[in-house]
Amino acid sequence: MSEKSIPLVSIIIPCYNVEDYIEAALRCANGQSYPNKEIICIDNDSSDETWEKLNELKDRYPELIISQEFRQGAPAARNRGLAMSKGAWIQFLDADDILMPDKISQQMDQVTEHPEACLVIGDYTKVDLDTKDEMEIKSHAHTWKGLVQNGLGITSANLFRKDMVTQVEGFDENLKSSQEYDLMFRMLKENEHVAFCRTSATRIQTRATSISKMDLEGNKHRFLALNGRICVYLKKEKPKEYALLDKPYFEEMYQRIRLNSIKGYADSLAFYKAILPQGFKPQERPYDAWWFKGVEHLAGFPAALKIEAFKHSIKN
Repeated sequence: MSEKSIPLVSIIIPCYNVEDYIEAALRCANGQSYPNKEIICIDNDSSDETWEKLNELKDRYPELIISQEFRQGAPAARNRGLAMSKGAWIQFLDADDILMPDKISQQMDQVTEHPEACLVIGDYTKVDLDTKDEMEIKSHAHTWKGLVQNGLGITSANLFRKDMVTQVEGFDENLKSSQEYDLMFRMLKENEHVAFCRTSATRIQTRATSISKMDLEGNKHRFLALNGRICVYLKKEKPKEYALLDKPYFEEMYQRIRLNSIKGYADSLAFYKAILPQGFKPQERPYDAWWFKGVEHLAGFPAALKIEAFKHSIKN
């Protein structure tokens, strides 16, 4: 089979202050065994020498496509690369992550077996570069449960069908976290067919200074908000899928909603109504104040949340 007879895969790498890491990412992208690919690197308004490094790499890899995106944030850079890409399938690759040589080939095999799929979900290995700890992350076997439980792969580990990504208008550039899960949710509403590749062929590398580690409270809040949107959709459009969500999931969401309220967010009651089923009975929470437990016992959790929100509004 000739190179031109198999689908083109576009590898899109957003680059923000990654002059020390981008060459390794480019090597792993260029070294993919899948023969029909293009590589697009987007400098995302870097303040270091990333753009100069990309131009140097362009001299060494003439087929490399480079450009700049001055709107900040990886979603804007990914969308810029998406608009430039010619592939039928998209491999988004964060510049400090690494793909094993057969990653794309293995996932494109799944595309051949499941031509209706809009996503190929991949397992991955999470690597902490500070502690050297490694953990293999397996994706969830059930699509909708995997989506709400953050168990449906991650940006660099998955493969995205371009026409579906463009149909839902790409990444939401206003989101600072949960970006790929928001994108996958919008894609799955249009086409819920996915394929799974059970080989852990992606290394997701994190550091203490990673943006995802610097705004943990914001990440938790955005995760709740996304889960709220998904559960509202499932309750209305796919009640059988919502019915498959289990007590451990709802218990975790309940605890997250409670902590969200303690942090002073005013939307905890909205999350409670959106995510949890009627009549849900949570486990006891040792960190709750005596007055909260009393109000909850007498008038219910929503009433206690309203009082807590009022107390926060007075303080602020």
